[in-house]
Amino acid sequence: LKGSNISLNGSSGESVALFWDGDPILGRIDGALDARAVSLGTVNRIAVYQGVDSLPFGSQNVGGVISLETLWKTERQLQLRSSGGSFGRSLIAGKASNTTHNNFNYIGAVSNWRSQAVRSTSDSIDTYTDATAALSASGMFGKSSVARVGGKDVDVRVGGSGFRQNSKGEFGGELTEGNDQRTHIFADIKREASLFHFSFGQARHEFKSDFFDERAFRFGPQLEETVGNWTLLGGSVFDVHQTRATRIGDRSVNELTNGTYAGARYAINEHWAAGAGTRYDTGPNLFSPRAELRYMFSTGPFEHATIAETGLGFREVTAKERYLDFSNPAVGYHVVGNSDLRTERSWMTALRHVARAKKVTLRGSLFQTQTRNAIGFQPVGTSGGDLTYTNISQTRTYGVQTGLDYRFLSDWQIGTNYQWLRGTNLENNSALFLQPTHRVALTINRDALFGFGLAGQATWTSRQGFFDRNRNRVIDGADWADAYWMTSLEAGYGFRVRGWVELVRLFARVDNALDIVHPTTFPGEPRSFTAGGVLEL
Repeated sequence: LKGSNISLNGSSGESVALFWDGDPILGRIDGALDARAVSLGTVNRIAVYQGVDSLPFGSQNVGGVISLETLWKTERQLQLRSSGGSFGRSLIAGKASNTTHNNFNYIGAVSNWRSQAVRSTSDSIDTYTDATAALSASGMFGKSSVARVGGKDVDVRVGGSGFRQNSKGEFGGELTEGNDQRTHIFADIKREASLFHFSFGQARHEFKSDFFDERAFRFGPQLEETVGNWTLLGGSVFDVHQTRATRIGDRSVNELTNGTYAGARYAINEHWAAGAGTRYDTGPNLFSPRAELRYMFSTGPFEHATIAETGLGFREVTAKERYLDFSNPAVGYHVVGNSDLRTERSWMTALRHVARAKKVTLRGSLFQTQTRNAIGFQPVGTSGGDLTYTNISQTRTYGVQTGLDYRFLSDWQIGTNYQWLRGTNLENNSALFLQPTHRVALTINRDALFGFGLAGQATWTSRQGFFDRNRNRVIDGADWADAYWMTSLEAGYGFRVRGWVELVRLFARVDNALDIVHPTTFPGEPRSFTAGGVLEL
């Protein structure tokens, strides 16, 4: 997740909603999220919601929502994990979960990650991170069937997570120290698919003498009921958001917003289903309608689903984009907020098809998103190193994505994925700033219940060039590829012991020496080695 803009239907960065247990993840920089900043030990699945199903999550997600979700019901497990590798990297992690005889469920996870000797050079600034330490923990405690309402069980749970990272090193010849921390606490009362949710979140970034702090309270009912052929959605979510930052001195900026939504999906017959809904958000006072049409059929061994969807959405300017004043030592640039930004408004259409058989899954999609006042990065001045957020009058992004997964020899799986994307600034008909154009991924793995297993992945990404108006010249794009290979061995009786060896190799090329874009490099060759093991009881 770190270093790559997550993309759904051509939308990326902050325009892709990234949620964890019902709440947006605070503190994302550059639209990405460092996976070490999320204690994934309690996460049961990563779900994608699109169309009408995305309405409870907000209005900025016309492309879809990625949701990290914790188990409601747990099973008995104890897991210990340890690994170490090149550049002083090490990881120690543990997880425990159980369900008692009276329906109490609990799960807890903790991890400690460390790294040393990471070095990058950008815009003639040499950055050397001497040491980085990250500690994360998460947990959940709940009870199933605490009561019955209308003949249906009511479940309750409370949970939380915390993360803290400390970095020390030299930035431009100056000894610096940076800190990042994130806290998330939530509580849910659920009756089937309907629930009442309450949460508190906080994220803080510190670097040198600068800081940026966000706090958010979120609560409200989320209703979902099935009545005959109808599935009905409705709810209202209240958000109280507080921001403090170096740029706004000792004062804080407080905002109260509310989003109310309603939608429905109707199964016309065994093949056809249609859905529609809308959401209204205070603050910008805008509606975000969505509509979809599904057609399901069978041919031979394949089950097919074709989905056409369209929707209007908006993305309000975030506090980070208004007030941030932050240096990113990983790539050596300085991001400055812009208090004059306007709300981004998007219209998306997409056509998706999935075909599934016993061993094969085929996927394909066509998509287009047209956006007014699109929020993006723009270099400041005529020299690299400084970036700010800016509105582009109108942009259009369109593309194609295809994929295939195939299982063979009972426990082997191979997968391929290709994406072609084109982004255009309709104001001057130029390419968008470093918009990815091509991405190819190939994966292979063998499940190892007991015995030998392996996993491998190779990716290649190309980003298109763009016209830099400040320098009055065309900046070429960038290509890079990485290869990943992991082998593992599992054994045990009544328990599982798994060991692995992991190799990663990075290849990168940046044309025309764009000052502000340089890949992070390690001392020597950009390759790494990690070995570790897991004990499960």
